[in-house]
Amino acid sequence: MARTIERNNEQRLLERFVNGESVPKLAQAYGTTEQIVREALLRPSVYSPTDQHRPDIPIANEVELIDRFVGGESISDLALAYRTREAQVSAALDRAGERMHRSLEVLDETSTDEDIKRVNAQTDYINRYTKQRDAETARVEARINFLKRYTDRMNEETERLNDETRRLNDQTERNVEGIMFLLVIGLIAVVLLLTSHL
Repeated sequence: MARTIERNNEQRLLERFVNGESVPKLAQAYGTTEQIVREALLRPSVYSPTDQHRPDIPIANEVELIDRFVGGESISDLALAYRTREAQVSAALDRAGERMHRSLEVLDETSTDEDIKRVNAQTDYINRYTKQRDAETARVEARINFLKRYTDRMNEETERLNDETRRLNDQTERNVEGIMFLLVIGLIAVVLLLTSHL
């Protein structure tokens, strides 16, 4: 029987659990105990990859950050690359988005073809930024939904364990009562046996 679940199997274990497989079934599938499955499911790196160990380092080159973001890199990837927290990256992106919208040139009848090209390029960049921000929002919402499902499943598992504990406590109580009854019967038999020999 396996004493642990390998790290490269933990994410799949989590997905199977969130999608409804029970801890006993997962323990059987992974050839291990229910306790080891629960420990793996409760490991923070499994259900909630976090950047909390990273410091809040201000991002010096926000222009490069924005270019990388517009190019398709996620906030979590950028936080890793810049060795800072996702909140810092998100704040830098918010500031940059506000600056882009404020600095967008307004065209009028005196605008040249070069002005139009420049504004079109700015507008295209802002649109790509907005699209990437929307995609990031969708990723965050999907993660929140996944964590909600994880929490619901963990609550179900906790309730199952509580029911099992109550059942075992009731069984233990009945067993103790049975043993006590047998001891009393045995004691009565011994007393009767001793008194019949006198």
